[in-house]
Amino acid sequence: MSRVCDICGKSAMAGCKIKRDSQGILGHSNYPRQPNLQSVTITEENGKKVKKTVCTRCIKKMKQNGK
Repeated sequence: MSRVCDICGKSAMAGCKIKRDSQGILGHSNYPRQPNLQSVTITEENGKKVKKTVCTRCIKKMKQNGK
């Protein structure tokens, strides 16, 4: 299963951890930042129920719109 939202297409982003000390920045390392995806059952217009992987931002928008 790929980590991509089925509605908005949000996927992993690049992040950076910075190592700091009292003298300043010692170095950094890169890592992927994963989106918060949930499995949700959505009822489509024709009454068919479909299971989709959706980010929490899209879930919040669907609740506000009453879907």
